[in-house]
Amino acid sequence: MSDQERYAAALRELIQPTRAADYAAANEQTLAPMRALMRALGDPQDQFESIVVAGSVGKTSLCHQIAAGVRRDGQRVGLYTSPHLHSFRERFIVDGTMISMAEFVETWSNVKRAISALATQHSILSFSTFEAATVLCLLWFARKQVDIAVLEVGLGGRFDAVNIVSNVFSVITPIELEHAALLGGTLERIAWHKAGVFRRKTNAYSVPQQPEVMAVLQREAEANKVTLFPIERLIDGYPTILPLTGRAERTPDGILIDGAHTVGGVRRLCASIAPSAQIVVGMLRDKAVADVLAVFDQPGLHLLLTTAPGSRGLPAAELAARYTPTRATYEIVPNLDAAFQQVAAASADGRIVTGSLRMAAAAREYFGLVTGDMIAEAAATRAIYAAKNATL
Repeated sequence: MSDQERYAAALRELIQPTRAADYAAANEQTLAPMRALMRALGDPQDQFESIVVAGSVGKTSLCHQIAAGVRRDGQRVGLYTSPHLHSFRERFIVDGTMISMAEFVETWSNVKRAISALATQHSILSFSTFEAATVLCLLWFARKQVDIAVLEVGLGGRFDAVNIVSNVFSVITPIELEHAALLGGTLERIAWHKAGVFRRKTNAYSVPQQPEVMAVLQREAEANKVTLFPIERLIDGYPTILPLTGRAERTPDGILIDGAHTVGGVRRLCASIAPSAQIVVGMLRDKAVADVLAVFDQPGLHLLLTTAPGSRGLPAAELAARYTPTRATYEIVPNLDAAFQQVAAASADGRIVTGSLRMAAAAREYFGLVTGDMIAEAAATRAIYAAKNATL
């Protein structure tokens, strides 16, 4: 078998169907299987220091900036982020280099053996995709002998798989009303989940938050004897200005691609665009669609409402049905490629593609910002997700 074939086989084993229980974030027991698996592998997460980043928006960008600061400091750094845009391997990076297919296969084989042993000894039968990926990441980082790992929380914080590490400090990006049904339904409850990454008698950092959020963070910090600092220039040795709109970049002919998908992220995006911009918007069905579209509903803007890729993508007509703009002009363009063609041909002062990271990934591929090999790997990865009935 080729490296590509072995990698695809390993990825098919790692990716599991999405279950509601994967997102329950119910109690401390949700981390017990993770801890057992890490013990079976020799607790590799204890072989390096970790920095954990939680929040609703800006996590991935901030993780990349912190990792860059660690590298400038001359230390070997591991970077774990999610979700990926094209290749599942994007989630695992050491000193700027993505895990190879061969390394992925080898590391997964060790994780898989440990999972099989746990199934025999303790009746722990399976791990979610994110849990398994986190274990693989931590084991690979240990083998690569990183000095510091920068880890992005997947969902929430307190009971997230990443939170099995003992971080040396934690960072909280803006907290918004996202995944509310899974994390308790209120900003305060969401903040409580995020504050779960605080480690006793360490430092933590937060951007300015809404008053009810900051009150929770301060209360949790005091309970854990954590010193909570505001983020201005971030963290001793790693001066960083926080980008808050996602993985923003431009195509060679000037189209802005931005993964903003929350109210706060879209507000920040709209604050920096031309008042007559043409914007392709595609969203996932589980997001606050009406609230986000309401932010885009501004005089002068023209919206191309389209269908985001993937099984979670909201059909364009349903997108318009959830919120019908009254101040911005709009049209429904069900076919995503047609929407991309239209914005590419537009003469507007600003041209933008946004609404989700899936939209960002599709735009990057359509407008030639990734290689042909990576596009092929992305297609193969999406096919595995679809076959497993899993969500990206």
